[in-house]
Order: sequence, then C-alpha cells, then structure tokens
Amino acid sequence: MNESKHLKQLMEDVSSEMGRLGYSASSIQHYRVVWNKYLKQTSFAGIDRKDMDQFLFECYGIAASTNHPTRYQRTAIRAMNVLAYYSEFKKIYIRFPIRKMLNAQTPFDSVLFGFIAALKESGLADSTIHTHERVVARFLRFLRDDSVNSLRDVSTVHVASFILEITGHRGKASYELASLRIFFRHLYNSGLHENDLALFVPASNKLKTREHLPSVWDTDDVQAILKCIDTGNPVGKRDYAIILLAVQLGLRGSDIKGIKFRDIDWRWWSAATQRGGWSKTRFRNRFTSST
Repeated sequence: MNESKHLKQLMEDVSSEMGRLGYSASSIQHYRVVWNKYLKQTSFAGIDRKDMDQFLFECYGIAASTNHPTRYQRTAIRAMNVLAYYSEFKKIYIRFPIRKMLNAQTPFDSVLFGFIAALKESGLADSTIHTHERVVARFLRFLRDDSVNSLRDVSTVHVASFILEITGHRGKASYELASLRIFFRHLYNSGLHENDLALFVPASNKLKTREHLPSVWDTDDVQAILKCIDTGNPVGKRDYAIILLAVQLGLRGSDIKGIKFRDIDWRWWSAATQRGGWSKTRFRNRFTSST
C-alpha cells in the first residue's frame, strides 16, 4: 500500500543501522514485531506521534500515566521511540535508554525551550545541544512525576534522587551530570532558582582509582604522521586535512566529522584574499609551518 511505503523504508533503515551498531538479531526482531503491528494498523505515511501513542495504548495498554511498564511494554515503547528518533535525526541514540514516550509534556516546557535557545546563542554544536536537551527533558519529567510544580521548589534531594535513577542501569553517567550542571547554572543565572544547584552535582558518580595525566603529541611525532600520509590521492588529502584540523585547531573528532561547507566563513576568506594578505599558498604554508 502506497501510504505505508515510507514507513516500511524507515523500518528497514533503522534495522540496518541497529545491525551496524551491534544490536543482536533477536533484539532487532523484537522491534520489528512491534513495527509490523503498527504498520498494519496505521493509515499515516510517515511519523505521527499522536497516532503512535494511540497504537501503544490500544495494543499494549501503555498510557502517559504508566509509571512502571512491564518488560513487554518497555520493548514496545523503545521500538516506537527509536523509529521516531531515527526519522528526525537519522541516528539511533543508544547511550541514553528511552523509558517513556518522547512527547510527554511537563509544566516546565517553556523553561526547556528557553534553555535550548540559550545554548544555541552560545554557539554550541547541534549534537551537543541535543544531548543536553534530552538529559534536561528527562529531569523535568522526573520532577513532574514527583509532583514538583515549580522549579524554585527543586532541592538537592531531587537532584540526588534523579542521579540515582539515571545511574541505576549502568553505574556511570558522566555526560548526564555535565548537562545537569549546565542547566542548573542557567536556572541560577536566569533567576529561576535562588541557589546554584550545579554546586551539588558531583564531578563524577564513579570514584577513580587512579589519576592519569593527559598524553600529548610532540611536534616531531605530528610531523612524522603527516609525512606518512600520501597526499597524491583524494583519501590522503582528506586524512591530511583531518589531522591538521585536530592539531592546529584542537577540534574533536565529532566536530571534524560534522563540518559542512556552510561552516566555512567564505566572506572572510574572500576579503582576506582580496586584501592580498592571505593568498591560498601563503595560508597553506602558514597553516602547516607550525605543526
């Protein structure tokens, strides 16, 4: 049927991505059972969250008020959420288990939107903003479920309880703690809470047995690596550029991977070239001389 063609392709894409990420064949099959049930029931060609939630309610008895879903219900929720998430972001979020429906609203949605806007104004990468958004959204749902109606009523007890909840499944949640600190500082600086709760978020919820000094590359080592690259072919030129971005600009691997042509300030390049101060040859020589 034509209206289901998009959903079928989406399910195939998600299955392939799950296989690439190392999901077991049985896990993928469990998800596909849920998807196939939904495919037979829905009349939508694409993702519609309300329709998906209605499906979960009718076929699995899952409602927004379901606080302790069974294992059978959790599989259905995750299957539908993974489908919706991949449809929007073209990736599967595997580090932060999805336990509830993504569209669950809270009394603090306006605060969440303001927080996201502040992150965007700060110039953070979209992937980083999205990570913070998911952590904070889950914290706000936690507060809602705990009958907290005002952010001013949030206490260190709430913070500690939430940290215990998110660390229960794997014992470590460093990046979630970082997101919480950023959010709590936002609340404090915006006057939404009288205390800086970020001070009560531990640096790590797992004790380190040993501290290690960060390792660094010597200049000679970097030069040796660059000389080993064959720049006579497109792949070598790409690898050479990647390493230069890392050693010269200090970009992370995820940042380098996400660079697009639109991220380059072409107006600056054009103006610099017209002034005669930065020819392409001089720029290349300057860029590589200090490596």
